[in-house]
Amino acid sequence: MSDSADSSDSEVYIPRDPVVPLPVSGPRERKKVERFAIVTPEKTEKPIVIPQGKGKKLCDIPTVNNNLDKLKAIDETARGLHRLLFGRNGVPKALKANLREFHGFPDLSEVIKKKNSSFFKL
Repeated sequence: MSDSADSSDSEVYIPRDPVVPLPVSGPRERKKVERFAIVTPEKTEKPIVIPQGKGKKLCDIPTVNNNLDKLKAIDETARGLHRLLFGRNGVPKALKANLREFHGFPDLSEVIKKKNSSFFKL
């Protein structure tokens, strides 16, 4: 028994440094959320230039003006005609107004050379 008593005396519990509680000052501080955003350069659209031709404006021709009134701006016919005359798609709000203001190409031979493929696609 003396052997077991010696071993228990050698293993004496020595307390370590006392644990100091941290000061609590309310809820934890939240991290700011960083949202992922793709930065795209803004496209600057050039205004549509209506060519100054020799003919009448389309709004001055009664039959054409009535037919344009019947068309919707999202109609494929109106969009195709605008693309053919001005070389690009138009904004639906201004599409019919641009078509009414058209009064011919300045020089038809230049337009045919430039847009040869678009004339024959239709």
